[in-house]
Amino acid sequence: MKIPSKPYLYRRHHKLAALSLAVPLVLSACQVAPSSDQNAFISKISQLPSEQQSQMAKDTLLQALQNQSRSDYAYQVNVIGSNEQRRERLANATPQQLAMSDVPINHCEHVHDEAYVELLQQVEKAGLEIYDAKYSEEREAIKHAYQKCVAALEQPYSQVSYEQWLQQAVQQAKADLANAEAGIEPGRAEADRVEASLAKAEGDIEEVEEEDFDSFDESIDDSQSFSSPFGEITADALPGYDDSHTKLDARKAKLLNAYLLNPTSITGSGIYRASAGKVSILPTFAYQSRNLQMLNSHFIYIDARQGAVYLWAETFAYILSSSIDPNLGLDMKDKWIKIDLNDGSLPKSFLPDLLKAHLLAKDKVNANASVEQYRFISPLQLQNQSPKPDEKYQPYLNEAMLLIERNLTEQQYNEGMQLYLTTVYDQMTKKYPQLLQSENNSEQGNNHKYFSSEHIFTKIFNAIEKAKQEKFVAKTDDLSSVKTIESDRDEKANDKKPAIEYAIKDESLAENKWLWRNVYGLDNKQRIVWQLAQRQIDNSTSLPYGTNDLLSGVRLEALTRYDRVSSSAPMFAALPSGASMPSNSNSVDLQSYFENLKSSYDKGEGSEQGKILFESLQQIR
Repeated sequence: MKIPSKPYLYRRHHKLAALSLAVPLVLSACQVAPSSDQNAFISKISQLPSEQQSQMAKDTLLQALQNQSRSDYAYQVNVIGSNEQRRERLANATPQQLAMSDVPINHCEHVHDEAYVELLQQVEKAGLEIYDAKYSEEREAIKHAYQKCVAALEQPYSQVSYEQWLQQAVQQAKADLANAEAGIEPGRAEADRVEASLAKAEGDIEEVEEEDFDSFDESIDDSQSFSSPFGEITADALPGYDDSHTKLDARKAKLLNAYLLNPTSITGSGIYRASAGKVSILPTFAYQSRNLQMLNSHFIYIDARQGAVYLWAETFAYILSSSIDPNLGLDMKDKWIKIDLNDGSLPKSFLPDLLKAHLLAKDKVNANASVEQYRFISPLQLQNQSPKPDEKYQPYLNEAMLLIERNLTEQQYNEGMQLYLTTVYDQMTKKYPQLLQSENNSEQGNNHKYFSSEHIFTKIFNAIEKAKQEKFVAKTDDLSSVKTIESDRDEKANDKKPAIEYAIKDESLAENKWLWRNVYGLDNKQRIVWQLAQRQIDNSTSLPYGTNDLLSGVRLEALTRYDRVSSSAPMFAALPSGASMPSNSNSVDLQSYFENLKSSYDKGEGSEQGKILFESLQQIR
């Protein structure tokens, strides 16, 4: 292998430096030039080796982010949730996919029920009964298909006769109907549906001899559930089963879009003053449909130098007065609630050191990030690449002179988070070892210590320690070993795959993939004018039970716009005069408030809800 000479390396280094210096000059020209010049610049950059392109994009973006963190600016955030990609995929689902069960182990039962419902619909149109001899052949075909499916799925269950299983299903339907009539789920509408299906199904059962039912009833355990004969079979019995493109999934996706994603909007605005260490945040949640319009805003103010977070008190005054503080009255009108992190339980240098550790961790993460995560893109690429930005954002995306994209894989994201948390943890626990004290020691003392910053940060750093030991160990395993295990598992699953035809899930679909993408728009002076963030979790991510199929394929997209702000601009223009900024006269210290409130409860005063709350807190301690 030929080793490049030093002059060659110097020329390569100076060439890259010259290109980096040329970026702001080209951007200045783009300010007065048409967008075609911008595309021409991207075209010229694309002729360079990909590594040089990525390195230039990374250096330009990191410098812009560093400059932004030291500047004062106003910001506006708009967040949109969309499952359009998911709905498009469901609209193009094959008949086999739509016919699958929402629960893999119920496949045989589901296919049987769907076929039976279809036959019942044909019978109703003809004005006949389900047990009419005209439909005996169809009934037998459904019966034999079910029995064949049962035998293939698990041999022991094939010993249960079709008539016995059908009677079990009818008995369960009767129980569901009785619950519905008593006001228990599934409700009146579901009861009517069950009743109609039951009336038709009973006609079919009348053909079965009564003595068979009686003998079977004697062997039935009353505690046994008859909802499915495959209760003990795991999902692995049908490897790769596609349970995410069913008819039910299609309905869920449409309803989710119509009643949650489409009418909901989340916005945020505020001002960031780096020189003063102050930030104002105004998050707003809006929901607008035909018969419901809702708007909810909150005022949040952060003073980093003081070590305090302020919340607009009127937001919580009604909740407090109606639940735990009946004597509150109008004491919190036009006031702020102060959450004091610098309460004396930790050294005065703690918060400045925490900020330094945060900045150091960010620098380490950025320095450790591989250059292939970054690249220059043109406006045309932004518009044509999937996922495309939402149409609502289009008017703002043309304000930038240069676009830089950053993509992270799930592994890269987890490694970055691990490096960040580890750096902050090591820096702070080394200087403040009291943060690693046992929970028993940290929870000793009076209420003041229990609600103190020392107690809170001790909990936080204990949680980081736990995450270091558990969560990230599994996330950063060697990919080759993971793939080997998965391939071995797939081979074993295929060996046990039953002789049943069913749809196989395609994990390569975009709706199943992890997405972490940021696109930054820079002006001619390399200032960030907007940031587009797109996020989507993959289907393997653990979610609350019952939400996996509902939240599958939901993509969050946030556009943050930045603008210069004058030193005289108010942090909160909408608040009343004299209360737009927190002060000692218009602030209520949260810790002191709860200590005084608890004192009144110790005297036997207060509401029942408040007594339950403080008793619960005492038990937690």
